[in-house]
Amino acid sequence: MQRERIKKILVSGEEGQHVNVCGWVRTRRESKAFAFLVINDGSCQDNLQCIIDAGTPPFNDLGRCQTGAAVGLKGTLKKSQGKGQAWELLVSELEVFGEADAEW
Repeated sequence: MQRERIKKILVSGEEGQHVNVCGWVRTRRESKAFAFLVINDGSCQDNLQCIIDAGTPPFNDLGRCQTGAAVGLKGTLKKSQGKGQAWELLVSELEVFGEADAEW
């Protein structure tokens, strides 16, 4: 599957579309049921919010996803229920290309 730019997804994404995105982690928030990763790939100022459900293989790699980490994500687009964003990515696969040291 070819990588999609976040700019293109935000402009012409479709409900249920399977996408592959790569970028850098801006923020990570976790709860018991799911986690949010907000990523940016440099194609635009806007970010893409990615949702990772607990109990899935990608959830196990969240400890390596500090701010600044380079990641690749595959998943399905869905309309966002939150304000300020049109789309969210429901993540099915996560690959960490490079970790970022939070202490550095």
